[in-house]
Amino acid sequence: MIDKTELQNAMEQYQLKAMAEIFDDDFVDKILNFYKKDPISEMYIDGIYNYYKNRYLSTGINKTHNKVLQLNICINELLTKYRLKDWLLSKKKEYLKSEKDNANKNAILGEIFTAGYFARIFVDSLTPIKTSRTQTPDFEIELNKHKIIVEVNTPSMNTKEVEKLEKFHKEVEENFKKNKKSGISINTCCVCAAGYNPKYRTTAENWISKLSNIKSTSEQFSPDDMNLLVVNLFNPDMDVIDCCHFEPIFMSHLGENYYSGNIWQAFYGKENDNILEDYDGCLPPRKMCFDGMFYRKNNCNISAAVIMLPYKTVIFENPNATTPLNYDVLMGLTRLHNFDLNLSRVRIPNSYYLKNTLENTIEQDRQKINSINREDCICFH
Repeated sequence: MIDKTELQNAMEQYQLKAMAEIFDDDFVDKILNFYKKDPISEMYIDGIYNYYKNRYLSTGINKTHNKVLQLNICINELLTKYRLKDWLLSKKKEYLKSEKDNANKNAILGEIFTAGYFARIFVDSLTPIKTSRTQTPDFEIELNKHKIIVEVNTPSMNTKEVEKLEKFHKEVEENFKKNKKSGISINTCCVCAAGYNPKYRTTAENWISKLSNIKSTSEQFSPDDMNLLVVNLFNPDMDVIDCCHFEPIFMSHLGENYYSGNIWQAFYGKENDNILEDYDGCLPPRKMCFDGMFYRKNNCNISAAVIMLPYKTVIFENPNATTPLNYDVLMGLTRLHNFDLNLSRVRIPNSYYLKNTLENTIEQDRQKINSINREDCICFH
Protein backbone atom coordinates (compact mmCIF):
# COMPACT_ATOMS: atom_id res chain seq x y z
CA MET A 1 0.00 0.00 0.00
CA ILE A 2 1.25 3.51 -0.83
CA ASP A 3 2.11 5.43 2.33
CA LYS A 4 -0.28 8.30 3.02
CA THR A 5 2.60 10.67 3.77
CA GLU A 6 4.23 9.83 0.43
CA LEU A 7 0.97 10.51 -1.40
CA GLN A 8 0.36 13.73 0.51
CA ASN A 9 3.88 14.94 -0.29
CA ALA A 10 3.33 14.13 -3.97
CA MET A 11 0.05 16.00 -4.01
CA GLU A 12 1.42 19.01 -2.15
CA GLN A 13 4.36 19.17 -4.55
CA TYR A 14 2.01 19.72 -7.49
CA GLN A 15 -0.76 21.60 -5.69
CA LEU A 16 0.10 24.89 -7.34
CA LYS A 17 -2.07 27.01 -9.60
CA ALA A 18 -3.13 24.10 -11.80
CA MET A 19 -4.36 22.07 -8.84
CA ALA A 20 -6.09 25.05 -7.22
CA GLU A 21 -8.16 25.50 -10.38
CA ILE A 22 -9.61 22.00 -10.10
CA PHE A 23 -9.60 20.91 -6.44
CA ASP A 24 -10.64 22.80 -3.34
CA ASP A 25 -9.26 21.94 0.10
CA ASP A 26 -12.28 19.83 1.00
CA PHE A 27 -11.84 17.64 -2.06
CA VAL A 28 -8.13 17.14 -1.36
CA ASP A 29 -8.98 16.12 2.20
CA LYS A 30 -11.59 13.72 0.85
CA ILE A 31 -9.00 12.03 -1.36
CA LEU A 32 -6.47 11.74 1.46
CA ASN A 33 -9.01 10.36 3.90
CA PHE A 34 -10.86 8.13 1.46
CA TYR A 35 -8.79 5.07 2.33
CA LYS A 36 -10.10 5.11 5.93
CA LYS A 37 -13.68 4.59 4.83
CA ASP A 38 -13.56 2.69 1.58
CA PRO A 39 -12.93 -1.05 1.10
CA ILE A 40 -10.88 -0.56 -2.07
CA SER A 41 -8.61 2.09 -0.59
CA GLU A 42 -5.33 0.38 -1.50
CA MET A 43 -6.19 0.26 -5.18
CA TYR A 44 -7.57 3.80 -5.10
CA ILE A 45 -4.55 5.34 -3.36
CA ASP A 46 -2.15 3.36 -5.57
CA GLY A 47 -4.00 4.55 -8.68
CA ILE A 48 -3.83 8.19 -7.60
CA TYR A 49 -0.16 7.92 -6.70
CA ASN A 50 0.71 6.43 -10.08
CA TYR A 51 -1.15 9.23 -11.85
CA TYR A 52 0.71 11.89 -9.87
CA LYS A 53 4.10 10.24 -10.21
CA ASN A 54 6.53 12.09 -12.50
CA ARG A 55 3.95 14.61 -13.72
CA TYR A 56 5.90 17.82 -14.28
CA LEU A 57 4.13 19.68 -17.10
CA SER A 58 1.04 21.76 -16.37
CA THR A 59 -0.90 19.93 -19.12
CA GLY A 60 -0.02 16.63 -17.49
CA ILE A 61 -1.13 17.95 -14.10
CA ASN A 62 -4.53 18.99 -15.43
CA LYS A 63 -5.04 15.61 -17.11
CA THR A 64 -3.94 13.86 -13.92
CA HIS A 65 -6.40 15.79 -11.75
CA ASN A 66 -9.20 15.07 -14.17
CA LYS A 67 -8.46 11.34 -13.98
CA VAL A 68 -8.34 11.40 -10.18
CA LEU A 69 -11.67 13.21 -10.12
CA GLN A 70 -13.25 10.73 -12.55
CA LEU A 71 -11.87 7.73 -10.65
CA ASN A 72 -13.39 9.07 -7.44
CA ILE A 73 -16.77 9.58 -9.13
CA CYS A 74 -16.72 6.13 -10.76
CA ILE A 75 -15.85 4.32 -7.52
CA ASN A 76 -18.59 6.13 -5.61
CA GLU A 77 -21.01 5.33 -8.41
CA LEU A 78 -20.21 1.62 -8.26
CA LEU A 79 -20.19 1.39 -4.46
CA THR A 80 -23.74 2.76 -4.29
CA LYS A 81 -25.01 -0.05 -6.53
CA TYR A 82 -25.18 -3.30 -4.60
CA ARG A 83 -24.94 -5.51 -7.71
CA LEU A 84 -21.68 -3.86 -8.79
CA LYS A 85 -20.03 -3.56 -5.37
CA ASP A 86 -18.99 -7.22 -5.27
CA TRP A 87 -17.58 -6.94 -8.78
CA LEU A 88 -15.60 -3.86 -7.74
CA LEU A 89 -14.14 -5.67 -4.73
CA SER A 90 -13.09 -8.60 -6.95
CA LYS A 91 -11.29 -6.11 -9.19
CA LYS A 92 -9.48 -4.78 -6.15
CA LYS A 93 -8.06 -8.26 -5.47
CA GLU A 94 -6.95 -8.61 -9.10
CA TYR A 95 -5.36 -5.16 -9.01
CA LEU A 96 -3.34 -5.83 -5.87
CA LYS A 97 -2.15 -9.19 -7.22
CA SER A 98 -0.79 -7.49 -10.33
CA GLU A 99 2.10 -5.94 -8.36
CA LYS A 100 4.38 -4.36 -11.00
CA ASP A 101 2.35 -5.41 -14.03
CA ASN A 102 1.32 -1.90 -15.08
CA ALA A 103 -0.49 -3.07 -18.21
CA ASN A 104 -2.81 -5.31 -16.17
CA LYS A 105 -3.31 -2.58 -13.55
CA ASN A 106 -4.25 -0.13 -16.28
CA ALA A 107 -6.65 -2.69 -17.78
CA ILE A 108 -8.43 -3.12 -14.43
CA LEU A 109 -8.69 0.62 -13.87
CA GLY A 110 -9.99 0.94 -17.44
CA GLU A 111 -12.80 -1.51 -16.64
CA ILE A 112 -13.66 0.46 -13.48
CA PHE A 113 -13.77 3.77 -15.35
CA THR A 114 -15.97 2.19 -18.02
CA ALA A 115 -18.32 0.57 -15.51
CA GLY A 116 -18.63 3.84 -13.61
CA TYR A 117 -19.45 5.79 -16.77
CA PHE A 118 -21.98 3.25 -18.03
CA ALA A 119 -23.58 2.73 -14.60
CA ARG A 120 -24.68 6.37 -14.59
CA ILE A 121 -26.84 6.00 -17.69
CA PHE A 122 -27.73 2.28 -17.64
CA VAL A 123 -28.57 2.27 -13.94
CA ASP A 124 -30.25 -1.11 -13.54
CA SER A 125 -29.12 -3.10 -16.55
CA LEU A 126 -25.30 -3.01 -16.49
CA THR A 127 -24.17 -6.54 -15.62
CA PRO A 128 -20.56 -7.78 -15.45
CA ILE A 129 -20.04 -11.01 -17.41
CA LYS A 130 -18.31 -13.77 -15.48
CA THR A 131 -14.97 -14.71 -16.97
CA SER A 132 -14.33 -18.24 -18.19
CA ARG A 133 -11.51 -20.20 -19.80
CA THR A 134 -12.52 -18.87 -23.20
CA GLN A 135 -12.35 -15.15 -23.87
CA THR A 136 -15.52 -13.33 -22.89
CA PRO A 137 -16.71 -9.71 -23.11
CA ASP A 138 -16.76 -7.60 -19.95
CA PHE A 139 -20.32 -6.29 -19.57
CA GLU A 140 -23.86 -6.78 -20.79
CA ILE A 141 -26.52 -4.07 -20.98
CA GLU A 142 -30.23 -4.36 -21.72
CA LEU A 143 -32.14 -1.43 -23.18
CA ASN A 144 -35.73 -1.70 -24.40
CA LYS A 145 -35.34 -5.50 -24.63
CA HIS A 146 -32.20 -5.12 -26.76
CA LYS A 147 -28.99 -6.74 -25.52
CA ILE A 148 -25.74 -4.79 -25.85
CA ILE A 149 -22.38 -6.50 -25.31
CA VAL A 150 -19.46 -4.37 -24.07
CA GLU A 151 -15.77 -5.27 -24.38
CA VAL A 152 -13.20 -2.95 -22.74
CA ASN A 153 -9.64 -2.51 -23.95
CA THR A 154 -7.03 -0.31 -22.26
CA PRO A 155 -3.97 0.11 -24.51
CA SER A 156 -0.66 0.22 -22.61
CA MET A 157 3.03 -0.14 -23.14
CA ASN A 158 4.23 -3.67 -22.48
CA THR A 159 6.75 -4.51 -19.74
CA LYS A 160 9.79 -4.34 -22.05
CA GLU A 161 8.73 -0.95 -23.41
CA VAL A 162 8.21 0.42 -19.90
CA GLU A 163 11.63 -0.82 -18.79
CA LYS A 164 13.27 0.67 -21.87
CA LEU A 165 11.57 4.02 -21.33
CA GLU A 166 12.53 4.09 -17.64
CA LYS A 167 16.13 3.33 -18.60
CA PHE A 168 16.02 6.17 -21.13
CA HIS A 169 14.72 8.68 -18.54
CA LYS A 170 17.41 7.58 -16.10
CA GLU A 171 20.14 8.06 -18.72
CA VAL A 172 18.78 11.52 -19.60
CA GLU A 173 18.86 12.51 -15.94
CA GLU A 174 22.42 11.22 -15.45
CA ASN A 175 23.67 12.90 -18.63
CA PHE A 176 22.04 16.15 -17.63
CA LYS A 177 23.83 16.10 -14.27
CA LYS A 178 27.16 15.39 -15.99
CA ASN A 179 26.79 17.90 -18.82
CA LYS A 180 24.72 20.77 -17.41
CA LYS A 181 27.84 22.95 -17.14
CA SER A 182 29.83 21.63 -20.07
CA GLY A 183 27.46 21.73 -23.05
CA ILE A 184 24.50 20.04 -24.71
CA SER A 185 23.60 16.37 -24.28
CA ILE A 186 21.30 14.73 -26.84
CA ASN A 187 19.36 11.52 -26.15
CA THR A 188 16.91 9.65 -28.34
CA CYS A 189 14.44 6.91 -27.52
CA CYS A 190 12.39 4.85 -29.98
CA VAL A 191 9.74 3.92 -27.38
CA CYS A 192 6.50 5.85 -27.00
CA ALA A 193 3.03 4.88 -25.85
CA ALA A 194 2.40 3.44 -29.33
CA GLY A 195 5.28 1.04 -28.81
CA TYR A 196 7.89 0.21 -31.41
CA ASN A 197 7.49 -1.85 -34.56
CA PRO A 198 10.47 -2.11 -36.94
CA LYS A 199 8.06 -2.36 -39.91
CA TYR A 200 7.05 1.30 -39.45
CA ARG A 201 9.21 4.39 -39.64
CA THR A 202 7.01 7.04 -38.04
CA THR A 203 5.16 7.54 -34.78
CA ALA A 204 1.90 7.97 -36.70
CA GLU A 205 2.25 4.54 -38.31
CA ASN A 206 2.91 2.96 -34.92
CA TRP A 207 -0.12 4.68 -33.39
CA ILE A 208 -2.45 3.65 -36.22
CA SER A 209 -1.16 0.07 -36.10
CA LYS A 210 -1.54 -0.22 -32.32
CA LEU A 211 -5.07 1.20 -32.17
CA SER A 212 -6.39 -0.58 -35.26
CA ASN A 213 -5.15 -3.94 -33.95
CA ILE A 214 -6.85 -3.69 -30.57
CA LYS A 215 -9.21 -6.33 -31.92
CA SER A 216 -7.79 -8.56 -34.62
CA THR A 217 -11.02 -10.53 -34.49
CA SER A 218 -14.54 -10.01 -33.12
CA GLU A 219 -15.16 -13.65 -32.14
CA GLN A 220 -16.02 -12.52 -28.59
CA PHE A 221 -19.04 -10.73 -30.00
CA SER A 222 -22.28 -12.31 -31.18
CA PRO A 223 -23.38 -11.22 -34.68
CA ASP A 224 -26.98 -11.18 -33.43
CA ASP A 225 -26.33 -8.53 -30.75
CA MET A 226 -25.24 -4.92 -30.73
CA ASN A 227 -21.59 -4.88 -29.65
CA LEU A 228 -19.54 -2.02 -28.24
CA LEU A 229 -15.76 -1.90 -28.10
CA VAL A 230 -14.73 0.58 -25.39
CA VAL A 231 -11.19 1.88 -25.86
CA ASN A 232 -10.14 3.41 -22.55
CA LEU A 233 -7.27 5.89 -22.85
CA PHE A 234 -7.15 7.02 -19.21
CA ASN A 235 -3.82 5.44 -18.30
CA PRO A 236 -0.69 7.64 -18.10
CA ASP A 237 0.90 6.02 -21.19
CA MET A 238 -1.78 7.70 -23.32
CA ASP A 239 -1.40 11.29 -22.06
CA VAL A 240 0.19 12.26 -25.38
CA ILE A 241 -3.08 11.71 -27.29
CA ASP A 242 -4.74 14.91 -28.44
CA CYS A 243 -8.35 15.49 -29.51
CA CYS A 244 -7.27 16.65 -32.97
CA HIS A 245 -6.45 13.04 -33.85
CA PHE A 246 -10.16 12.20 -33.85
CA GLU A 247 -10.42 14.43 -36.92
CA PRO A 248 -9.56 12.97 -40.35
CA ILE A 249 -7.20 15.85 -41.20
CA PHE A 250 -5.87 18.96 -39.50
CA MET A 251 -3.03 21.45 -39.78
CA SER A 252 -0.15 22.28 -37.47
CA HIS A 253 -0.54 25.11 -34.98
CA LEU A 254 0.98 27.72 -37.28
CA GLY A 255 -0.74 26.33 -40.35
CA GLU A 256 2.37 25.18 -42.22
CA ASN A 257 1.99 21.39 -42.40
CA TYR A 258 -0.73 18.75 -42.66
CA TYR A 259 -1.55 15.87 -40.31
CA SER A 260 -4.01 13.01 -40.64
CA GLY A 261 -5.75 11.95 -37.44
CA ASN A 262 -4.12 8.78 -36.06
CA ILE A 263 -7.24 7.68 -34.16
CA TRP A 264 -9.56 8.40 -37.10
CA GLN A 265 -7.36 6.42 -39.50
CA ALA A 266 -7.00 3.52 -37.07
CA PHE A 267 -10.76 2.92 -37.45
CA TYR A 268 -11.70 4.38 -40.85
CA GLY A 269 -8.47 4.37 -42.89
CA LYS A 270 -7.90 2.01 -45.80
CA GLU A 271 -4.84 0.42 -47.33
CA ASN A 272 -2.79 2.89 -49.43
CA ASP A 273 -4.34 5.96 -47.78
CA ASN A 274 -1.91 8.79 -47.11
CA ILE A 275 -0.48 9.06 -43.60
CA LEU A 276 0.32 12.72 -43.04
CA GLU A 277 2.68 13.55 -40.20
CA ASP A 278 4.07 17.07 -40.33
CA TYR A 279 3.66 16.76 -44.11
CA ASP A 280 5.19 19.67 -46.05
CA GLY A 281 5.11 18.25 -49.57
CA CYS A 282 8.88 17.76 -49.89
CA LEU A 283 8.66 13.96 -49.99
CA PRO A 284 5.84 11.59 -50.97
CA PRO A 285 3.59 10.87 -47.95
CA ARG A 286 3.75 7.54 -46.15
CA LYS A 287 0.99 5.05 -47.02
CA MET A 288 -1.15 2.78 -44.86
CA CYS A 289 -0.19 -0.84 -45.53
CA PHE A 290 -3.37 -2.28 -43.99
CA ASP A 291 -7.06 -1.45 -43.56
CA GLY A 292 -8.37 0.25 -40.43
CA MET A 293 -10.37 -1.72 -37.88
CA PHE A 294 -13.82 -1.14 -39.38
CA TYR A 295 -12.77 -2.17 -42.89
CA ARG A 296 -11.62 -5.64 -41.91
CA LYS A 297 -14.18 -8.40 -42.42
CA ASN A 298 -13.30 -10.12 -39.14
CA ASN A 299 -14.35 -6.98 -37.20
CA CYS A 300 -17.83 -6.66 -38.70
CA ASN A 301 -19.46 -7.77 -35.41
CA ILE A 302 -18.29 -4.56 -33.71
CA SER A 303 -21.22 -2.13 -33.94
CA ALA A 304 -19.28 0.89 -32.67
CA ALA A 305 -16.24 1.96 -30.67
CA VAL A 306 -16.56 4.21 -27.63
CA ILE A 307 -13.22 5.96 -27.14
CA MET A 308 -12.74 7.47 -23.68
CA LEU A 309 -10.27 10.19 -22.75
CA PRO A 310 -10.33 11.88 -19.31
CA TYR A 311 -11.89 14.97 -20.90
CA LYS A 312 -13.71 13.57 -23.98
CA THR A 313 -15.89 10.61 -24.92
CA VAL A 314 -16.10 9.94 -28.65
CA ILE A 315 -18.22 7.37 -30.51
CA PHE A 316 -17.19 5.94 -33.88
CA GLU A 317 -19.87 3.82 -35.55
CA ASN A 318 -18.84 0.93 -37.76
CA PRO A 319 -20.32 1.52 -41.24
CA ASN A 320 -19.89 -2.20 -42.01
CA ALA A 321 -21.42 -3.56 -38.80
CA THR A 322 -23.46 -6.78 -39.03
CA THR A 323 -25.81 -5.39 -36.36
CA PRO A 324 -25.70 -1.55 -36.23
CA LEU A 325 -26.73 0.30 -33.09
CA ASN A 326 -30.40 1.20 -33.09
CA TYR A 327 -31.29 4.83 -32.54
CA ASP A 328 -32.48 4.37 -28.93
CA VAL A 329 -29.13 2.88 -27.94
CA LEU A 330 -27.23 5.53 -29.84
CA MET A 331 -29.10 8.35 -28.11
CA GLY A 332 -28.56 6.63 -24.76
CA LEU A 333 -24.80 6.58 -25.35
CA THR A 334 -24.78 10.33 -25.97
CA ARG A 335 -25.44 10.70 -22.24
CA LEU A 336 -22.00 9.31 -21.44
CA HIS A 337 -19.88 11.78 -19.51
CA ASN A 338 -18.02 14.32 -21.73
CA PHE A 339 -19.60 13.01 -24.95
CA ASP A 340 -18.50 15.12 -27.94
CA LEU A 341 -20.82 15.01 -30.96
CA ASN A 342 -18.50 17.08 -33.16
CA LEU A 343 -15.62 14.60 -32.86
CA SER A 344 -17.87 11.52 -33.09
CA ARG A 345 -18.96 9.75 -36.29
CA VAL A 346 -22.53 8.75 -35.50
CA ARG A 347 -25.94 8.78 -37.20
CA ILE A 348 -27.21 11.81 -35.29
CA PRO A 349 -29.56 13.52 -35.94
CA ASN A 350 -31.75 10.74 -37.30
CA SER A 351 -33.61 12.99 -39.73
CA TYR A 352 -30.30 13.95 -41.38
CA TYR A 353 -28.73 10.51 -41.66
CA LEU A 354 -30.27 8.60 -44.52
CA LYS A 355 -29.16 5.11 -45.55
CA ASN A 356 -25.69 5.90 -46.87
CA THR A 357 -24.90 9.22 -45.21
CA LEU A 358 -22.39 7.84 -42.69
CA GLU A 359 -20.51 5.89 -45.37
CA ASN A 360 -20.46 8.92 -47.69
CA THR A 361 -19.18 11.19 -44.92
CA ILE A 362 -16.31 8.82 -44.11
CA GLU A 363 -15.45 8.45 -47.81
CA GLN A 364 -15.33 12.23 -48.24
CA ASP A 365 -12.99 12.46 -45.25
CA ARG A 366 -10.69 9.85 -46.83
CA GLN A 367 -10.66 11.82 -50.08
CA LYS A 368 -9.54 14.94 -48.18
CA ILE A 369 -6.56 13.05 -46.76
CA ASN A 370 -5.61 11.51 -50.09
CA SER A 371 -5.99 14.72 -52.09
CA ILE A 372 -3.15 16.53 -50.28
CA ASN A 373 -0.16 16.92 -52.59
CA ARG A 374 3.00 18.97 -53.04
CA GLU A 375 1.14 21.88 -54.64
CA ASP A 376 -0.99 22.30 -51.51
CA CYS A 377 2.13 22.64 -49.37
CA ILE A 378 4.48 24.60 -51.64
CA CYS A 379 2.98 27.97 -50.72
CA PHE A 380 4.20 27.53 -47.15
CA HIS A 381 7.88 27.41 -48.14
